[in-house]
Amino acid sequence: MSETMKLPDGVSARTVYLARDEREFSSVRDAVEYNEDLARAEAATAALESGATVYDAAVISSRFKQHPPHEALKRITASTPLIISYWQCRDNPGYRVGRFLPDGDVYVSGDAGGYSGPYGSSVTIRDLVRYVEDTLRKHPELEATHAQPAEG
Repeated sequence: MSETMKLPDGVSARTVYLARDEREFSSVRDAVEYNEDLARAEAATAALESGATVYDAAVISSRFKQHPPHEALKRITASTPLIISYWQCRDNPGYRVGRFLPDGDVYVSGDAGGYSGPYGSSVTIRDLVRYVEDTLRKHPELEATHAQPAEG
């Protein structure tokens, strides 16, 4: 038989559900959905680390059920350096896609002449496409050599 503990006045109890990475959720459903997103992000990151294009890894992350990722992402891999002009003080490519995040964003980091040295942050896929297009316009030689041409 379980006893209910009486809490002092002004104190209340709350149930928290933890995902695999210890992130807290207020419902079981939210924790389960997050764990599924986390597993897809980990699989996408593993593909990226194995040399897949960012496009192929993005498809694995399953964030594109309605619309496929932008074709520009077929043109880069994790080893393709990018220009993110507002992070840096010169136009040298130096930032790379590092991993996919459970929310569908990607973590990009590197050092390409930023005022504070190396830097990294999460960026949306939409912003990443913009960085890819800008970089490849200025440095077409950086296009992934094993990227497949767009079908169509």
